Amino acid sequence: MEAMEPMIWRQGNVAEVPVRLRQALDNAGFSEATVSELLGPAGRFHVQRGEAAPVHRRLAGGSPLTTLIRLFVAGQSCDAREAQLALGAQDFGPYAAAGVIAVANDRVLPLMAIEPLGGLFVASDAASLASQPDYVMGPSGPSRALAGLTVRHAVGTTVDIGSGCGLQALLAAAHSRRVVAYDVNPRAVYFTGFNARLNDLSNIHGETADLFEWMPKEEVGLVVSNPPYVVSPGLAHIYRDSQREGDSVCRHLASAIPRLLAPMGVGQFMANWIVRRGESWADRLRGWFAGSGCDVWILHETTEEASSYVANWLRETDALALRHGSKDYDRWMAYFEDHGIVGVGYGLVSMQRHSRRSENIWIDPAPDTYTFPCSAAMARYLERRRSIAETTVRELLAQPLRTSPDLVIDEIRALLGGQWTTGNRQGRLFRGLCWQLALSPELARVVERSDGTRRLDAVIDEVARTVEVDPHPLVRTLMPAIRCMLERGLMLPGNISPADIATSALVASTAFLKG
Repeated sequence: MEAMEPMIWRQGNVAEVPVRLRQALDNAGFSEATVSELLGPAGRFHVQRGEAAPVHRRLAGGSPLTTLIRLFVAGQSCDAREAQLALGAQDFGPYAAAGVIAVANDRVLPLMAIEPLGGLFVASDAASLASQPDYVMGPSGPSRALAGLTVRHAVGTTVDIGSGCGLQALLAAAHSRRVVAYDVNPRAVYFTGFNARLNDLSNIHGETADLFEWMPKEEVGLVVSNPPYVVSPGLAHIYRDSQREGDSVCRHLASAIPRLLAPMGVGQFMANWIVRRGESWADRLRGWFAGSGCDVWILHETTEEASSYVANWLRETDALALRHGSKDYDRWMAYFEDHGIVGVGYGLVSMQRHSRRSENIWIDPAPDTYTFPCSAAMARYLERRRSIAETTVRELLAQPLRTSPDLVIDEIRALLGGQWTTGNRQGRLFRGLCWQLALSPELARVVERSDGTRRLDAVIDEVARTVEVDPHPLVRTLMPAIRCMLERGLMLPGNISPADIATSALVASTAFLKG
């Protein structure tokens, strides 16, 4: 497959703009740390709300660094002389031709935003262009979450479906021989190419294509996607609205990605799914993956009520869309009502291909918190889920278990009748996927006694004698929770050392994911 780069890269000096821009950013000391320091603790919120006065005050001074932050982070114009000094360019022509800036009346206006993420710079459309149908958004909350949760292992080819500004492709370039990034929006493909050059990455290839009409013929090791999943009545913002019926984009990815994956390959995508009145959304979701030949793990982040879902998405692109008399809100809600949609679920889908014909499909509530990067934690979870699903209760009882080195047990104590008594206990992981699980008094005793030296059945028998109950009913009571703790990594097989858990064969992720 031959990559198709935007024609603009062949237009003389324009091809050198990302290189020159990177030099200017480096020379000025433009980075995550310096941007945060100069904007101050509340600076990002002022920028997001378009509050120019406090931002301008923080960035007064006219140094190259403050000028670049004003232009590409705050989205404010500056004097042409200041921009010449910051960009190291007397001629703005190539920058204007590349869509970085516009010049009018000795003022330079930013057309791009640039986000410093660790050692990466990620360019996208300036926020002032958000109302345009082909707007290319910068790193969003979902795209950052996908970046932090992607299973990162050395692969020949990674495919980024719906590349947007190219964040996933940039990160995958560090552990892939090549990355194929495609998007239906030519401007998104342009930005992916721009960012590859901005970060001196030569193994990213962009292609303009519709995900319903094109897929690579080869099998690949990793597929990532933050697609236009928003369920809407055919609205026209390419980065979020597919103009397809309902949640058909995500249903399509559920069936298409398994056909792309090489054996043991991993596919991950952010998804929305419809929740209809009187219907089990979980059963409907499982139906998407029937016959996939993959283990499928769905992290269910939230289900949003219809009105909130519509209001939140309208607010993102048009501050006036929710005013009285706006037709957009009524049109969207009427679409939901006509289709019986009472809410929309949201989460991350992870798939791993196996040679067997059957598949496992798990739906879990997402952890309350994450500490990124979670790449190794995600990979281990998939391994444990598969292994424990194939392990009988008898086999589990014969194993010695130990607690995770990342496990913390919190307990609540209350003063009752003049005596301090221990109430509920909760086990939680403080690193990676920070799962939490309530512990009954008996389960807490089992956890405390599990040091990897004794079989689980012996530990449960000891606890049963301590609390003076029959061990057989206690086994039936405890095993579902113990199995859950093993699946989520709060407890581990006794023959796995903490050093083994802390060490992963996965390729280390980029500086952004370590931050």
